[in-house]
Amino acid sequence: MNNILRTLGARRAVRLQLYHIAWVATDIFMVVLGYTAVYFGRTLASLNFYRGDVTAILLNAFVTSLMLQLNGTYRYIWKQTSGHSVRVLIVAVAQAMVLNLALNEVLGRPLPRSVIVLGLAFSLMAFTALRYRSRLVRGVWWRTRLLLGGQAPLATRRTPVLVVGAGQSGQLFVMHARRLEEKARPFNILGFADDDPSKLHMLVEGKAILGTTEDIPRLVHDHQIELIVLAIHNIASREFRRILTCARRPQHKSR
Repeated sequence: MNNILRTLGARRAVRLQLYHIAWVATDIFMVVLGYTAVYFGRTLASLNFYRGDVTAILLNAFVTSLMLQLNGTYRYIWKQTSGHSVRVLIVAVAQAMVLNLALNEVLGRPLPRSVIVLGLAFSLMAFTALRYRSRLVRGVWWRTRLLLGGQAPLATRRTPVLVVGAGQSGQLFVMHARRLEEKARPFNILGFADDDPSKLHMLVEGKAILGTTEDIPRLVHDHQIELIVLAIHNIASREFRRILTCARRPQHKSR
């Protein structure tokens, strides 16, 4: 049994290493591609000039990959990551830009500054598109069907949901609900109800805190809520009963 567990652990480790290596190689390639496109577009240089500068381009690509590594981007499971995490990519690329510009000066400026700035800007767009490609594809598909069919294919059939609790549990529920949007009963998260006054009208995973728990009856009526999800992991029994009383109405369900 121990041998089996060790074998499974070794296989997972190998898959994780391959996943990591694949992202590193892809990012380096995208940086080189972005620099190359800007290089020829800006300077109209010949291939001979490019060959002389390719070492500097590769060095910039490795520095960028190092910054992505140090900022932890290769630890993310991007298909399960919120869109807010794109800031990690932005910070890593900004740091890489500063280092690459400084390194370029030390080496006698082999590359024009604009090649570095624009090349990394294109690289950032490529990094983001690759990591969020499934969402981009679904978004394009949804909008295409909307234009061709004249109506949103899924949104009108989603169950309107109000999430009670805008903490970590509520955030995790919204993230999980988004991954279920292709299932038979997708959700339409309309917003949160939370009793913290400092959170009112703020956004969690792009969804607004619409009011407090006392506002639940009004929110249900105004937004035609059909499902209420209680996402508070540590709640007193008295408070639970109070919220449940507000949530129990003939026109909607609570969970």
